Formats: sequence, structure tokens, C-alpha cells
Amino acid sequence: MEWLAGAVATVAAAVLVYALERRARRRAEKRAERSDRREQRREKRERERFERETAEEEAKADEEDDYSEFLAEVEDHFEFGGRSLEVEPEDRARALRAVDEGLFDDEWRRGKLFLYRRGRP
Repeated sequence: MEWLAGAVATVAAAVLVYALERRARRRAEKRAERSDRREQRREKRERERFERETAEEEAKADEEDDYSEFLAEVEDHFEFGGRSLEVEPEDRARALRAVDEGLFDDEWRRGKLFLYRRGRP
């Protein structure tokens, strides 16, 4: 009977070791899964940040192009003899930026913005 007690103890010890190893493996797997999810979220945040920055840079470049085109149109108007230029509502922000930069003088008449050459008589 003594040998049976030894065999039962050995089997019990093996079952206990197996259960503990299984628990440790499961914890390690969960830890790895959480780490993978964190890495995926980090990559997604970086990708979204990059896309947002790229979109902002493109929008800024487009706005600068629009501003340059607006300035060219205004300069052409004045070169062809125009004394003042009525600013369209969609160009108002660009016109005010040009006035702030000291490129033109402005005047508001009848609720409309007009641009003049800087230092007009």
C-alpha cells in the first residue's frame, strides 16, 4: 500500500505541476495578446497622425497656392489700369491677409471690401 501512496503523490504532483504550468502559459499568452493589441493601437495612432499631418500640409500648400493665385490676379488687375478691386466674399480672407502683410490698402464700402495699391494718392 505504501507504493500506492507514492504513486498517488507522484500523480498528484504531476497534475499540480501541469496545472501551474498551464496557468503560467495562459497568463503569458494573454500578456502577449495585450502587448500585440497595444502595438496595433500604437501603429494605428501613428498612421492616423501621419495621415492627419499629411492632410494638413496638403491643405496648407493648397491655401498658399490659392493665395499666390489671388495675389497674381490682383497684381494683374492693377497692372492693367485698375484703380480698385472689389473682393469677392470667398476671397475676403486672402485679401485681409494681403492687407495685414502690407501689400495693399483696403476700404470697406457698402459692406464690401475693396483693395487699392499701397500708398495710393
